Amino acid sequence: MDFIDFAIKFGGYTFKTAIDLMKECVGVELDDAETTYATEYEHEQKVINPSVLKLFEFGLHPYLHERGYSPQVAKHFGLGYSAIGELIDRITIPVVDETGQLVAIQGRTFVDATPKYLYLDGSGTQAKETLYNMYQCYQTIKKKGYVIVVEGAPSVWRAYD
Repeated sequence: MDFIDFAIKFGGYTFKTAIDLMKECVGVELDDAETTYATEYEHEQKVINPSVLKLFEFGLHPYLHERGYSPQVAKHFGLGYSAIGELIDRITIPVVDETGQLVAIQGRTFVDATPKYLYLDGSGTQAKETLYNMYQCYQTIKKKGYVIVVEGAPSVWRAYD
């Protein structure tokens, strides 16, 4: 068990807070903004009730199929489509934090529209502060001893597929 795992398991810290704690312990200088970030982030982070996902249609949208993604990708990542609400006519992408809590639902347009991405109920900040797919791949990262970082969710799906 490494320091990060210990801090998460026994200290109850989030991944981000454990990293900040480790930096502090080894003497890495942190300015005031960095030292307060983790605490503020934890308190401000909203968790979305997962039952909201029932409002969306699940499965591989034709747009994703045309781009070569498989139905297994849609199932594994909980991808869907919104026919109602603020994400209408968008592919829905659930975003979970490192503890497995649903913190955002991203909606991606599949036509030439702006903005390309919208977020359910203002959850965009949390989506941008969350490493996509970290919760699902954490054990694999520990076992293999390395991680491959890609640009965004579609690149994660491509690597999975």
